[in-house]
Amino acid sequence: MCGISGFNWKDKDRVVSMVQTLSHRGLDADGIFVDEEISLGHNRLSIIDLSADANQPMYDSSEELVIVFNGEIYNFQDLKRELEGGYEVKTKGDTEVILAGYKKWGKDVVKKLNGMFAFAI
Repeated sequence: MCGISGFNWKDKDRVVSMVQTLSHRGLDADGIFVDEEISLGHNRLSIIDLSADANQPMYDSSEELVIVFNGEIYNFQDLKRELEGGYEVKTKGDTEVILAGYKKWGKDVVKKLNGMFAFAI
């Protein structure tokens, strides 16, 4: 199971420390995103898409949005088909489907997700 962490202010050192503390939650990769208003961290345990393209934090194709995600979206293949043509697919996983869905449906994307999950965009 992956680990996500974050808060709504800039503090690179603190989010790096949080990622290190959660290293047992994901041994395959880790990463952070920090800007003036938010700090996000991710520890990855690769399950569906084993490629580095699925590492997080993940940006959408326009690099306008960034996400950290933990969980599983059971219907992501159906959602991916529903979103076809609206975004460029880079991975085989469910994370980018959440991002594409958020771009299309806004916060209502959660109404379409069938699964167990936590994420921050």
